[in-house]
Amino acid sequence: MWAASITGYHTTTYNNTIATLKHIFEEAISVGRLLVNPAAKLKRIGRLRRVEGGIVGEPGEQLTEEEREALDLVDPEEKRWYPTPDQFQEILKQMKKHKFGPTKAAVEFAELLAYTGCRLSEANRLRWRDVDWEKNRIRVDGAKGRITASASSSIRFVPINDALATLLKRLEKAAPKRQPTDKIARVKECRGTLQRACRELKMPRQLDHHDLRHWFATQAIGQSIPVPVVADWLGHKDGGTLLLKTYRHEDEAINQQWVKKLKFK
Repeated sequence: MWAASITGYHTTTYNNTIATLKHIFEEAISVGRLLVNPAAKLKRIGRLRRVEGGIVGEPGEQLTEEEREALDLVDPEEKRWYPTPDQFQEILKQMKKHKFGPTKAAVEFAELLAYTGCRLSEANRLRWRDVDWEKNRIRVDGAKGRITASASSSIRFVPINDALATLLKRLEKAAPKRQPTDKIARVKECRGTLQRACRELKMPRQLDHHDLRHWFATQAIGQSIPVPVVADWLGHKDGGTLLLKTYRHEDEAINQQWVKKLKFK
């Protein structure tokens, strides 16, 4: 079961706050200060659980993708399929074959997610002023939907890797009149085009936006980048604990690469 709520607070904290609000308003009604309880329709959040098809709460309502991303839900028991770099390029090529207006922008958005490890909401906040070529990094606002006194702590910097540099330079060339405050992405999502390409290529699974974030992590860890470094790039505050739980079941080929480095004499 999952302890967090879709608000970003612990389930108990959220539910206790609702109970307190209702009690305060009921007291106001009892002394004639209010006619109705404005918190009466607020519902408690049950513990989240994984079922076939996703994560649900006690009411049985499926969480939206944005809610999943806000929670950064990862099931350490579940080994999911992710494409190899070659397969990912195949998917991008297949996406480009879809002949409708925003196709090119959707492909670019998929690349942006995959090469930065950003959540969907984070990628939608990226602006050209966030790109720092001098320091070879991009500024990512990791705020999860609410403003807090420590909002600045949600800012992180992700180094610009070769694939991301190629994408950004291509986008810069296509938008010579861009302003620093303009968004980098020209669309807000690419899920439909991405999943259609996966179906057409008969891939083992249809990817969504958040899968591209996990793909970034699997590629980085598979190429021997230290887990704490990858955790920093992703904006995890636990130093890599979640990544270790999630990706401890590496591919057999990667395991064999590691074992060759293990020497006892």
